[in-house]
Amino acid sequence: MSNMWLFTPEGFFSPRYDEFCNDNEVMIRARCRDDLVKLTKVLKKYQIHFPINAHKPSTGYNDNDYKIVELPDADYLYRMKVDKNVWADYCYRAALDDRPTSISGGIKNEEKIDNRYLTYLSIWYSMTLLQDFFDAERKGNVEKMEKLDEFIESDFFDHFVKGE
Repeated sequence: MSNMWLFTPEGFFSPRYDEFCNDNEVMIRARCRDDLVKLTKVLKKYQIHFPINAHKPSTGYNDNDYKIVELPDADYLYRMKVDKNVWADYCYRAALDDRPTSISGGIKNEEKIDNRYLTYLSIWYSMTLLQDFFDAERKGNVEKMEKLDEFIESDFFDHFVKGE
């Protein structure tokens, strides 16, 4: 499995196969424990389970419970093993999901605007700036490119996107 980043209404995930996985498992890495907790709730809610005749992994899944591990010195603080078929089913369902697709309708905590939401929003915003810059470059709009460069160098951008 190649490395990837995946944003869903449950959160931000970086799935990959590593040396701690069996052949039929994938390690789901996350920056926020809450993202993995939300993922497990969706897996249980939709009763995503092992297909008929699929083998059950020896670790990371026990009677529909997932074990979230915290690794303080790792690149991603939180990890959870998931059967590859379960992960593929989740990704398939996420692609077809009709839940809200905006940041505010998906990731946001219903009760408050929290740091997690603001961080994911800043990633969305950074990608929007990148799109605007490339669009201005493609169209030869030097003035807009210079304004975007000025904004990226601004204190507001440093505070909002970089968290400085």
